[in-house]
Amino acid sequence: MGKVKLLTREQVLGARVQEKVIEVPQWGGSVRIRELTKQKELLLRSVARTADGQRDEAEFEKQLFLQSVVEPQFTAEDYELLKQQAAAPLNLIVTEIIKLNFGGLEPAKAFEERERQFFPGNQ
Repeated sequence: MGKVKLLTREQVLGARVQEKVIEVPQWGGSVRIRELTKQKELLLRSVARTADGQRDEAEFEKQLFLQSVVEPQFTAEDYELLKQQAAAPLNLIVTEIIKLNFGGLEPAKAFEERERQFFPGNQ
């Protein structure tokens, strides 16, 4: 086992969010996605709820797309138009966003796993 390198506070606070360029063959080009900050992740979790407090997967995916695709930037209206087009490009982009932010787990499963770890009595 190699030597463990402990980070300084400055190194941690100076870390940047990751970005990745995703080729979208169906659109004939690429888009840039950015990793969510923790603040944005918490906001997404709070707004992607139904009136009775249940997880709203469609709203979560929409907000995940809108918050993560940074070039070009899309509006909520744009997203509604994109939903009327082929699903493959959106699915490709959302899959890459999930990989970047949640290690490949579906966001709902990632959040459920965290809740089980930190709040075992709330199942």
